[in-house]
Amino acid sequence: MMRRLIIYTVFRVLPVVILFSTGASALNAADARGYDWFWFLYEQDRISCFPSKTVTPFYHTVKLDDNEDYTASLPPLLFWKYTNDHSISRNWLLGLAGDVDYTHANGTEDYDMGLMPFILYGNSPDKKDRYFFLWPIGGTFKGKLVMDYVSPWVFPGVALFFLYPPQSLLYLPLYIIASVIPAYVSYGRGDYSAHGIFWPLIQWGSSPDRSDFRVLPFYSHNTKKDYYDNRSWFLLFNYDRTFMPGNREIDTFMVTPFFARRWDNQHIAGASTLFWPFFSWGYNKKLGDFEINFPWPFIVYQRSEKPFVRKKIFFPFYGHIVHERDETEFITPLYFRMKRDNDSFSSDYTITALIIWNFYREYKNEPSEYYGNKWHFFKIWPLFRYESNDKGDVHFNLLSILPLRDPAGYEKIYDPLFSLIEYHREKDVRRFGLLLRTYYQCWDDRTFQSRVPLLFRYASFDGKITEFTILCSMFGYEKNGEGSYFRCFWIPIRIGEGTGESISEIGDEALPTESIPQYMAKSSSGDFVIGRVSF
Repeated sequence: MMRRLIIYTVFRVLPVVILFSTGASALNAADARGYDWFWFLYEQDRISCFPSKTVTPFYHTVKLDDNEDYTASLPPLLFWKYTNDHSISRNWLLGLAGDVDYTHANGTEDYDMGLMPFILYGNSPDKKDRYFFLWPIGGTFKGKLVMDYVSPWVFPGVALFFLYPPQSLLYLPLYIIASVIPAYVSYGRGDYSAHGIFWPLIQWGSSPDRSDFRVLPFYSHNTKKDYYDNRSWFLLFNYDRTFMPGNREIDTFMVTPFFARRWDNQHIAGASTLFWPFFSWGYNKKLGDFEINFPWPFIVYQRSEKPFVRKKIFFPFYGHIVHERDETEFITPLYFRMKRDNDSFSSDYTITALIIWNFYREYKNEPSEYYGNKWHFFKIWPLFRYESNDKGDVHFNLLSILPLRDPAGYEKIYDPLFSLIEYHREKDVRRFGLLLRTYYQCWDDRTFQSRVPLLFRYASFDGKITEFTILCSMFGYEKNGEGSYFRCFWIPIRIGEGTGESISEIGDEALPTESIPQYMAKSSSGDFVIGRVSF
């Protein structure tokens, strides 16, 4: 009986007490100080540019800007969601399943749901936004594939999986393609409507100024008034006429894939190709443009004045591209550089040997809330990452295994799982952690907090101890505005009067997020402290 009681206490009662004593007090502390955590498992951050709550890696919610929130659980595998003023978009299972709640400008609500490629469903008070599709039977879906509506019916290729099961994985792609070809389909956009039988083999469509017809592989003819007129025979012989402003016509004749020739009636531009798309060359006198691919994509040369383009590519070894004020250069696989220059900011991103990332960004007019006026990011994957800006913000992680940058999402969710050493400074708040946050501390000018999960918690305010507890807060000392207490087996015993001005009385409504950092902890004698030792 005693053994059962001990087991029940250890595995049922004690975890609840631990969660209550650590987790509940953590939430209260977050309300007061703007930042709180429990090991690598939990973090609440109201300090950064992206206020967030995270239960690693199962729950994460962050405010991306004034109009958009992001919520995720084990993304992209399980779930992620974007919420803004007019829509809620949810995705599951690598994006194969999802739904959208959308409110149109006129106030009409619109709901779309899908499990690709099996089910697509839409519902709205507006009849034109209602639809249903069930694969392989068929139906209608709207607002997809650049069309107002698409109505495919019956996918007979699915029967191949049952009648003639694939004997090898090599046949699987062919079976999948056959299973998504409908026996009949109709679709349209605006005043254009079209129909198909075993699309894309047989298709015809029309509008007041457009006409399309094809029976592959034999013949196709597509026209649009004042835009184009093209024909194809046996997919080999192709003739296209494009109508341009100023009575200009551009004609193209192609014997696929052996030869093609393009010319215009005003002799402004011309191009030719052999064994398309590998060998081609062309010019445009009006744009001051000349380009040669010999063979594409391995050797590419282009020189243009309108727009200003300079392109030299000897793939995969070397490439240099200038497009207006943007520039890209690579030396495969050792070096890749991309420079951008627009009216808002200029940037210079360099990746060396695929694992060394060196990024700069500078804003010209108004500073960015996150990047400031000048920003620098350096990473040697997967060893560490470092970033800083001219506002004084700094982020450092030893071990940074994600091969991407996503400070508001993926890095917040997954970095704590692999962080050996981390240091953050943002809005005068500093944080330092060791070994997956087994030791972690947070401080600013007035307060200091440090913790080792389940072992001890320490906090001070204006140099005075406000909390020191051990063994899941089983024993210790706490002081707040109401009084000072001694904890014994989690029972608080009052031993003194309070200060009457504890930071625990500062709540969300009384303390705006942007004012929180002045109440956080920072060493007054140095920039970086471990425990209470300044450096």
